[in-house]
Amino acid sequence: MDTRLAVSVSDITHQGLRWCANFLDALHARGVPASLLVDPLRVRKVRDWLAERAELGDAIVTRPEVRFAALPAHEAGLRLLAARRAMDAAGLRSHAFAAPGWHASMGTLVALRRNEYLVCARRADLIDLNSAAVTRGRVREPGIALHAHIDRTARRGGLVRLDVPAGTEITPVLRAVDSALARGASALTYAGFAKERLTVPARAR
Repeated sequence: MDTRLAVSVSDITHQGLRWCANFLDALHARGVPASLLVDPLRVRKVRDWLAERAELGDAIVTRPEVRFAALPAHEAGLRLLAARRAMDAAGLRSHAFAAPGWHASMGTLVALRRNEYLVCARRADLIDLNSAAVTRGRVREPGIALHAHIDRTARRGGLVRLDVPAGTEITPVLRAVDSALARGASALTYAGFAKERLTVPARAR
């Protein structure tokens, strides 16, 4: 069975950087890189820290606050262009996109390809924007049933996705990560997803 583990960190703010550093250090000690979900409008306050973490192998992921669930391609493209400019101004480049609320319209997918993004993370899957292939795997946040879900998914093989908001109690999350690793899961970031080419035949959604 081929099991992959993708861990992301969201709600990154200047006030939460110490928590983020502690959590990422714990992941690195386990050989697990993390995808850092960043709102382009807030990126300036954490720019230096993000640049440092990116050099350690973390993946910067564009995640605007504005919704993309029902946008046509033209409007989504305008918002993505603004996001790209904000990231460029901060000296950061992102090739992965996490949809706000984990929902992205078909028009958004078109706009992402036009803006040279490589992967889009949605609630139930990851989309390789080069090949249009879809890898199924529902994102989970820390909660009562997290450990059981990750253990079950890792046992049967597939993509285990865990999004951890900054400030979350770390110990239960690390137990879940350790469980996936003990089941043979190999870790990747969302930006590394396209390179790994974890694909299944794309289906109309």
